[in-house]
Amino acid sequence: MTIQVRGRRRIWPFVVGGVIILVGTCLIAWTVWPRDELSTPAPDVSTPAPSPVAVTSDVLFLGNTFWGRYTHEYAMKSPLGHAYPFSRLHELQRDDYDAWISGLECPMKASVHMTAAEQEENLQFNCSPDFLPEAKKWFTAFSLANNHTDNQGVDGFEETKEHLDEQGIQYFGHYDPN
Repeated sequence: MTIQVRGRRRIWPFVVGGVIILVGTCLIAWTVWPRDELSTPAPDVSTPAPSPVAVTSDVLFLGNTFWGRYTHEYAMKSPLGHAYPFSRLHELQRDDYDAWISGLECPMKASVHMTAAEQEENLQFNCSPDFLPEAKKWFTAFSLANNHTDNQGVDGFEETKEHLDEQGIQYFGHYDPN
């Protein structure tokens, strides 16, 4: 009996090796065998993807715009009135640009009337909304993110946005960066 047990032990490495070879052969055959009828059809490459279209825009970004303090006083003394601060902007050829964007350096609260000296002394600004019809001819949008748009408080800031909305002038930004 001992002979038979030893014979069976000798055969197991051959059986395990044969099974491994058989499984390996099946796996290789399965991966390389052509399966055209089982695979999904290739996408139609005859239609080329549309080419991207270049889009350009000419935008003039300006510094801050301000018509308070002495600018307001000069404008009221000028025969041009509210058009005075904008009287030479035509030299920049507005029609060459799709948009003009500037910072608006002061709030516009209609009920607040401060002299230039008061604004100068306190560094608290307020601009008249009466200038906006002229500003609208030139400016597409104003940034409200600066250190003076809160000079008339939250009410003044909200009223400034209302005046800009009434004139169809876009705005963005906030005096509080948080």
